[in-house]
Amino acid sequence: MNHQVKAITLNCWGVPVVARNRAHRMHAIAEWLATADYDFIFLEEVWLKSDYALIRTKTEKQYPHSHYFYSGVIGSGTCILSRHPFSTSLYHRSPVNGFAHMVHHGDWFGGKGVGFCQARCRGLTVNLYITHLHANYNKARDVYSCHRLVQSFDCAQFVRMTSFGADLIIFAGDFNTNPDELPYKVVTHCAGLKDAYYLDSSTNKEVPEEPTCEAPKNSYTSSGSVLEHGERIDLVFVGTRGSTRLEEVLYSQPMPAVVPGASFSFSDHEAVAVTLRLSTLPDAAAKWIFHPCNWRDGVLREALTVCETYLRSLHVDQIFHVVLSVLLLAVLVATLGVPVLHGWAQGLLRLVITLMFGYTVFMASVWNRMERAGITAGMCDLRVALNKCPESGSSPPPAGRRDSTDCDGNTELTSGDQDNATANGSF
Repeated sequence: MNHQVKAITLNCWGVPVVARNRAHRMHAIAEWLATADYDFIFLEEVWLKSDYALIRTKTEKQYPHSHYFYSGVIGSGTCILSRHPFSTSLYHRSPVNGFAHMVHHGDWFGGKGVGFCQARCRGLTVNLYITHLHANYNKARDVYSCHRLVQSFDCAQFVRMTSFGADLIIFAGDFNTNPDELPYKVVTHCAGLKDAYYLDSSTNKEVPEEPTCEAPKNSYTSSGSVLEHGERIDLVFVGTRGSTRLEEVLYSQPMPAVVPGASFSFSDHEAVAVTLRLSTLPDAAAKWIFHPCNWRDGVLREALTVCETYLRSLHVDQIFHVVLSVLLLAVLVATLGVPVLHGWAQGLLRLVITLMFGYTVFMASVWNRMERAGITAGMCDLRVALNKCPESGSSPPPAGRRDSTDCDGNTELTSGDQDNATANGSF
């Protein structure tokens, strides 16, 4: 039996106040989607409820089913629109999520994580996942690289653990990571999915990949952008299980370069669409295949190294804030009863110093411990994946022996393992 499933993802750049032409663009996005022919639509950065309501109103006839993933202070900004009814939904929040005091970045307030909906589409059980990983605000010094890495591993584990019984898996969104970076490799390995771009045989792999952010054709790409050719960070990962086979993948960026009748683009990101052509084998013909992931340990060990380095930086950070707290306290004590300035100015100065003291104490204690706990949790999960859980003191499995968390060798699958393997070689 043959099937066709179509999906599209777009980062809408719906940041209030900051995003240029937001109201006009949101109307244009809603109008374009209302006439588009897809089964599933994945949207990121839909931050305002009014924008989500606008999109729902415009697209409700074509896509009667939708789910917005509420999280954090302002919502996750992610939602899924569908032609097909959902049977279940869930949001899993990441253990680390940027810094609350970096208000101008805002990622912490969005409660980043991974959203999940399951739908029946043309006889297939389809698991839909959406995420928007932490952004990189400084290419030269990415202070959020460890956060994004832990988020990617957490998302990948969630997809892997919740996709049993699905015929098709689609994981889309703004991953803020390029194919040559570690978070991308963690997703492809640990979730057992494939990048739709590389599955399309018609894409020319000899030329630079078509960017989705900072793209030269996008009106919001500055002329002085440090990314000469942009970057492909808006991704669609796909995978199948059971007797479902992925026969053909068509990848495209279907939205026009600019909004009709305007001089600006629909968003500062490009939309990515995929058409998946699948076949379902009779149960008797279904064959379970389990291929090795030869580079698995290298990726996870590199991820552990990044986390360990970040933990050491947290220790230095804690010392810095402790020293600063002591100095500020000393200034407060030294100025007790001593007129430094006159009248309201001295009161204001002491208030500022007191607030700074409270901030440094919070950063040295509560926030530092929260960060350490989130990173350590990710490291423990990474070690479990490597069969080296530090709490149990266990050692790697002997040569020739593999357990359910190891995919470094071909293994004869038991009936329980078969539920966890993918029919097309993904795990």
